[in-house]
Amino acid sequence: MLRGLGHEVTAVDPDARMLASLSERFPEVATHLGSAESLPLADDSADLVCFGQAWHWVDPEPASVEVARVLAPGGTLGLIWNLRDESVEWVSELTAIIKPSAAEQLLAAGPPPYGPPFTRVEKRTMNWTYTLAPDGLVELASSRSHLLSLPPVEQQQVLAQVAALAERVADADGRIQLPYLTAAYRISVGD
Repeated sequence: MLRGLGHEVTAVDPDARMLASLSERFPEVATHLGSAESLPLADDSADLVCFGQAWHWVDPEPASVEVARVLAPGGTLGLIWNLRDESVEWVSELTAIIKPSAAEQLLAAGPPPYGPPFTRVEKRTMNWTYTLAPDGLVELASSRSHLLSLPPVEQQQVLAQVAALAERVADADGRIQLPYLTAAYRISVGD
């Protein structure tokens, strides 16, 4: 049970280190090595299979079939992403500096791809704000896979641009209000 809420939670990840980190924080959560295309769970064993910041890394057709196998009748595939709100000018400028992520590119084209037997998709978007210091924005940018793949000199150039932007947009207290949108998709088998 997770934190007394009465829900049995199982985490599946292809990276044993990620699962070990989760287990340190939440030892009550069952963990298994696996992937979206090969879930180590029984047929009809879950009411919800949820991917947070991860569906853009899977092959949607076989993953959809595998998730459907694991879901109990009436179950739901949940896909969630936290995305910077680029309707804010300086946030759009940040994306131009650090480049759009794979998730941002995927969702720019519309709803995330999925396959049979799923046929219905509902979307809900929620706005929220992440408050951080200018060096926090630089640290956030430095964790992006695109940036990590650049040569060190180019990484430093990009991070210097992010640092300059962070100083420019910080408020009088030296804090940055980074607006986000959480895009949540509920995908199910139609009637």
